[in-house]
Amino acid sequence: MTGEAAERFDWLEDRRATGGFQVQWHALLVRLEAEGLVILMRAGAVMENYEESREALERALGSFILPAELGARPGRYARFDFSIEYDVAEIAQEFGQPTNQPPSEEAGIFVLQTAETGLKAVLTWQQLGAAFYDGDTAIEQSLRDSLGTAVVTGYRAWTMVDGKETRTADSQTPLGEVTVPTRSYAWYCEETGREFALHVLDAEDADAAAAPLLASFQCDPTSAASESE
Repeated sequence: MTGEAAERFDWLEDRRATGGFQVQWHALLVRLEAEGLVILMRAGAVMENYEESREALERALGSFILPAELGARPGRYARFDFSIEYDVAEIAQEFGQPTNQPPSEEAGIFVLQTAETGLKAVLTWQQLGAAFYDGDTAIEQSLRDSLGTAVVTGYRAWTMVDGKETRTADSQTPLGEVTVPTRSYAWYCEETGREFALHVLDAEDADAAAAPLLASFQCDPTSAASESE
């Protein structure tokens, strides 16, 4: 890892309360003091598949090479030809769809959490032909698959996201013994042929919480950078 010291740690994550699985995680933590960055490489598997996955997980951690130049920075998720910015104090995670698969250009989930309130926002994406995209359906399906929410109301138009027409709607997300008011947004990126849905959990002002996320979103940041030059 280009001579940088690394720390190794393990933990068990229990997602059964929200209909998920127990997941065994292993991680490498690399502190780059000069850059002011911490890099975390995480590999894991659901407990039922852990023993058969152990060798592959260890191989993945052992093969990590720290790049000479780092493209990603805290506060900006830029993968799979889209980007979104968030508060560096928030905890960011990514998952595949389904969650036992890695995220990819075809589908994935980006999650934001805060130390104070827990789950804050969930962004999902999937490849879909433009003729099959429907904003209301995107919201309903994404909520059901990522948050287990079935009842959605108040579908309506919202302001643009990266120049794309956007739909919004309201629902209640069950988290343990409580439900949290949720505001959802959906749009379609013709540049990469994907639909996106963002769900923000906020009991006071979901639009205000979602505004910086939606304002920073770019369907194709590479294309946007080229146009600005």
